[in-house]
Parts: sequence; C-alpha cells; structure tokens
Amino acid sequence: LLLAALDERVRWTIAGSCRMSRLYQGKADLVDNCLEPLGRRLRGKVRAKVDEILDAGATVVVRWKGESETTWGERYDNDYCWVLTWAGGRIVRVVAYLDTLLLERVMDHPE
Repeated sequence: LLLAALDERVRWTIAGSCRMSRLYQGKADLVDNCLEPLGRRLRGKVRAKVDEILDAGATVVVRWKGESETTWGERYDNDYCWVLTWAGGRIVRVVAYLDTLLLERVMDHPE
C-alpha cells in the first residue's frame, strides 16, 4: 500500500550516518537501492504496528514498530518515525528516522 501511494518522483531521506542514510531521488531509486536489497535479507515482509499518527494537513508523522527476521535467523525489529508530505493525493517527500546501526548491520551481512 505504501509503494502505491508514492509519487514516482518521491524524495525519500533516511536520516542518520550509515551508508544507507541518504536522499533517494524517485521511487525507482528507493526500491532498487534500499527496499529490494533490504528485502533480500529478510524473511517475508516487515510487520508494522503503528504507535502514533500525527496529522498536520499535508504533513503526517507516523511512529511505528517494524518486526521481521533476517534470512540468517536474527531479529530485525526496528522503531521508525516517518515524516510524510502529501501533494495531489501522493506522497512526495519522506524523512525516515530509524535505528540505522541495526539497518547497517543487516545490510553488511553477506547475502
């Protein structure tokens, strides 16, 4: 559902200082260089439990917990805070805050 709501030119930033932390320019960049590489390291999808949604019109803040398991059997449970900006019924900008140390550890593990 989230991918369907993304504008093709979405600007998605992973905040932090790990190698995955950067601006992804467009849906294809995000999928090809973040979501698919992470997905190859996880068993199934990340299960989401929303803790809080703050609606400020065109900007929505979502705090949530994601739970999954890596293909090598470790837990990948992360806390997220996403700041989403909407325009024309599509998500055009996201700033994602998360445990980037955990993300990097999973991404650096051999596939």
